[in-house]
Amino acid sequence: NGDGLNEVWTIENKEDPCLLNFNSVVYDRWGKEVFQSNNPAFIWEGNYGNGNDAIEGQYFQTIEYFFKNATQNYNGTITLSR
Repeated sequence: NGDGLNEVWTIENKEDPCLLNFNSVVYDRWGKEVFQSNNPAFIWEGNYGNGNDAIEGQYFQTIEYFFKNATQNYNGTITLSR
């Protein structure tokens, strides 16, 4: 909404060189992929790939990467409000 708080979604420790084979995906509530990045320093601004703003609501996110000889997986939700 332009107030300078929580304007984008990203992760902490994104500069860690140990984040190998990184992949992050955001899905809408119907399971359609909205955003994808192989870069740990990604920033999602709450829009679709075509640049249009995504609608407010719940989104599902997955993050997968290789760290210390094992694949790590994280799943959760993102609430988008404007």
